[in-house]
Amino acid sequence: MTGTFFRRLAILVLAAVGCATVVTEPHPPVPPPAWNIPYAGRIVLVARSLPEQTEEFETAWWHRLSILGISARIAYDDTRAVFDIYGATPQEFARLVSVLTDPGGWQMRGASLRSGFVSEWLPGTQGCDCSAQLRLHLDSRVACDLVSGGASLTRGPGSVSHGVDLKVTWTISYRDSAVVTPDVESNQRGDGLKCPDQQRPNVTVRIPPAISRDEAFAIALAVGGNDLPEIPRVESVAPATNGRAP
Repeated sequence: MTGTFFRRLAILVLAAVGCATVVTEPHPPVPPPAWNIPYAGRIVLVARSLPEQTEEFETAWWHRLSILGISARIAYDDTRAVFDIYGATPQEFARLVSVLTDPGGWQMRGASLRSGFVSEWLPGTQGCDCSAQLRLHLDSRVACDLVSGGASLTRGPGSVSHGVDLKVTWTISYRDSAVVTPDVESNQRGDGLKCPDQQRPNVTVRIPPAISRDEAFAIALAVGGNDLPEIPRVESVAPATNGRAP
């Protein structure tokens, strides 16, 4: 993968999670962000459970947009979610609908990844036998049971799966009422120590070498794209014309 590819993916660590903006009537496309990223178009999705589960929908959507490095503003109108997209090429905009409506449901070693979040996307390092590395934040109920080695990302019989390699290290805290010892980083889990109280797992997913750009993004979306409460219906897709609202 090229250096430009990885620089673009570095947007992950800078992406801000947006807050829900609830509106009660149709609205025009919002003004572009202050940094004048070109307007790419509008996508309107509909889901019956959206009013009651706005936070769950929005968390998944912002995680997915940050993985793709795409800026957006989202407004909510009862059962409608209105996406104004910025900085996406026409090809990226066309593929975005499938990303925003994907149900999620990925698992790794039988554990759900619905709470996963990609905190960093790093290039491969010498000796890792990988093209890139994804640092993950996972619910401790999942992360505490993981160990280093091969793993498959799956979501049901007959679905596409992705093979990855896990690297799990441990931040171990030796503390008692009398002495506070600095944390220790270890490649091995400490015997008899509670997780995550006394030792915290640090999970990295290594993407296989010689993999396509699209499959690398598919793996990132699988581990960090979360689940949607409901599969939304597409109401409209309106690309911008020459950077202007349709």
